[in-house]
Amino acid sequence: MKRKNKNPDIVWNEELGVASCYLTDKNENTFVGTAVCHPDEADFKSEKIGCEIACARAEIDYLRYVKNYEIAKEIKTLKHFLSTIEQSKKYNPDLYENKMLRKAIENKELEYESIKEMINQKENSLNDYLKTKAVLHEKLRKMRAAKEGKID
Repeated sequence: MKRKNKNPDIVWNEELGVASCYLTDKNENTFVGTAVCHPDEADFKSEKIGCEIACARAEIDYLRYVKNYEIAKEIKTLKHFLSTIEQSKKYNPDLYENKMLRKAIENKELEYESIKEMINQKENSLNDYLKTKAVLHEKLRKMRAAKEGKID
């Protein structure tokens, strides 16, 4: 589960209010996360916020790929190998190799669940960040409106 570039490539387009984040893994797969500033939020358009959201989305995309296409395939392969071995007339479940194979399957399944939990945490964290940001922006708008009302 290693990425090639620890530092993602980030692109910010000020005119469009679009941030893009590109992550590349060891197999040259590229994972893209984007954040587009909503027209109603244009008064708070920010490179830092956009890039942070885009990077979080790219990381979630990367973790989903690892879970679904790397770890899940490894589990499937190990289970297939075990079932093939179990079909043998000479199969002995107490052999060291068979125990190690079952342990490897168990470890991969734990890794799968762990990554699944990481994805959930990152998605929840991103959602909380977006909600908190929206509340803050609304408060700031109200403060601006009140300030403008007092000046007149």
